[in-house]
Amino acid sequence: GFVNDGTLVEPLEYKWWHSTDSLTWTELSATSATLSLSSVQDADTGWYKVAVSAAGNIESVNCRAVSEPFHMAVKECSMEETLCMDGVLLFREDFGGNDPNDPQVGQDPVSGMTYNQLKDDYFGIMRSGSYLVTKQGYCNGDTTPANPYRGSQWHLQDDHTYPNDVTRGYLLEIDGRSDNAMFYTTTIDGLCAGTDLSFIAYVANVVTWGQYTGRPGYFAYPRLLFRLTDPDNGQELAAYDTGDIPFDSTFMDDYSCWQYSSKWNLVGMNFTVPPGINAVKLTIANNVTSSIGNDFALDDIEVRLCMPQPEIVSDHEVCLDSVYTFAVDFTNNGTLVEPLEYKWWHSTDSLTWIEKPDFIGANPELPAVQKADSGWYKVAVSGAGSIESVNCRSVSEPFRLQTTECEDPSP
Repeated sequence: GFVNDGTLVEPLEYKWWHSTDSLTWTELSATSATLSLSSVQDADTGWYKVAVSAAGNIESVNCRAVSEPFHMAVKECSMEETLCMDGVLLFREDFGGNDPNDPQVGQDPVSGMTYNQLKDDYFGIMRSGSYLVTKQGYCNGDTTPANPYRGSQWHLQDDHTYPNDVTRGYLLEIDGRSDNAMFYTTTIDGLCAGTDLSFIAYVANVVTWGQYTGRPGYFAYPRLLFRLTDPDNGQELAAYDTGDIPFDSTFMDDYSCWQYSSKWNLVGMNFTVPPGINAVKLTIANNVTSSIGNDFALDDIEVRLCMPQPEIVSDHEVCLDSVYTFAVDFTNNGTLVEPLEYKWWHSTDSLTWIEKPDFIGANPELPAVQKADSGWYKVAVSGAGSIESVNCRSVSEPFRLQTTECEDPSP
């Protein structure tokens, strides 16, 4: 922070330095009030300082003011720290089921897949370029002496969301080819400019890598590419490379179908909706860098809105005929355009909700409470101009209000 007291000729000029020991300083190329590090590395750890001067004077040591050194430490952040894991869920693909009698049946074959669905495999071998919607993953045959050509390569994989649910609990297993094919796509619409989203998925390396120890390059690690594009013109808006998905070292030297699941790895990217964009198309593709394919399981593709949840914090019990004012606890995390907008609903059974158009803002009032005011209330909060879009607002948990006949305190 620096405020020109009126003595410096605008525009102000800036010069930045970096040091690993706070003694020897290296000049940086930044010349503005902000220093941006596009991809923070371990080498960026250290001390920073900045000089400010009037226009044309930054090179003169007697005409510039220099800050105290500022120390920045770099740490390894987990995906849970960088993604909105508890944000408002806008979309989830858990792949439902492939049984027509399953009440949670999903799209099967999966929408957007460029691979072939594995319907039946007489030889028990997952073919390259095929996929399977399944409850427990896939194992390439068995290892009995009678079947020497049906060697195991994959672990049996449990579902990520519903591992013990006999009704749901489906996942997608893919025998990836080496052609970097796109294998999943979906479009998220009803978005609002300026809102922050997290695109999340869980991936497991299902190959029993122990049998290939000492043979680097014999198989490729799973590696995926997320792309966000404008569905109207195909323009790329953002992309994310997961890097190599590691194998679960628990199964080192495992040569057979294993009864336990491999580790699910959380991957994902953050994205701020730019102006003029109200929908994005998500595609996920193989992104191997070798001439051979890779095999993996995929589950729980999610899109979350990075917005805190509002809370109604008023008293739960109120006297009939009294004045009652609602109060909402909500902090703008810096991503919402002010002034904030609010929408209220009322329900007598917590199931059927009726909008309250007469409730305005964060503190609507009941001027004379009646029995009909009993019930549940909930409120949605959004940035300016976005309250009607369900993908741009956060909704509170239902709040129950009880009315009671109070004793008249007057003489």
